[in-house]
Amino acid sequence: GLAPGMILEAFVAPSIGHEAMTELESGGMGIVNGLFGAFYLGGSLLLAWSARRAGLRPRWAPPALGIATVVLVLSMGLTGPFAGVVIITGTVVVGLALAALGRSHPVPDAA
Repeated sequence: GLAPGMILEAFVAPSIGHEAMTELESGGMGIVNGLFGAFYLGGSLLLAWSARRAGLRPRWAPPALGIATVVLVLSMGLTGPFAGVVIITGTVVVGLALAALGRSHPVPDAA
């Protein structure tokens, strides 16, 4: 659900400009992005909790995923350079934790 918003931010926003994006985000697009973002963060918290309860390895990944997700939730609505650093850092930690969990627990071959 987040992919369309990311594509818009990366490819459409630079072409149509800030004013047009502000107009789009003040309507349905903002509501949809907000809902999908909240669902993503809620799902990340549930995944962190489930991975911790299941004892998945590496052991650092579930707590890192959970803590980074909470930081991202708390930083929602913040603006400015410091908020940008916090959000980017949190996103990187979430990505690394997900990659570590995926690498440690590959999907078995279907064959």
